[in-house]
Amino acid sequence: MDIIYPKYKNFVCMASILDYFQSGICSQLTGHEGAYRILEEDMKFRRIEQKLDQITQNQYTMMSELRQAKQTISSMGNSIQKSMDAIMSNQMDANRRLDTISYNSEVQSRNTELIKDIEIYKLLEKKS
Repeated sequence: MDIIYPKYKNFVCMASILDYFQSGICSQLTGHEGAYRILEEDMKFRRIEQKLDQITQNQYTMMSELRQAKQTISSMGNSIQKSMDAIMSNQMDANRRLDTISYNSEVQSRNTELIKDIEIYKLLEKKS
């Protein structure tokens, strides 16, 4: 009979149109309150609903990735802090060693001066 517009000749559309008529939502196919107009609105609504579902899923995925990134950054920060602590500890050890070397050099220099003075004294004593 070719009553239904070709765009709506599929199972989902036909079932929806039948539902509109059986539930009393509409009593005609065309017009402002017709089944075609209601079906178009429903299809737009479903597309919007699907897009909202997709946006929700994308945001969930993004949030999960952000949480993972935050954990990774936190872990990296902890590793960097431990490395910095180790470097600072090594630097302090190196500074202590340098201080010890400097002190030992001073003591050695004084001892050398003292030995020199003693040797000079011995020489002068022999001559007298």
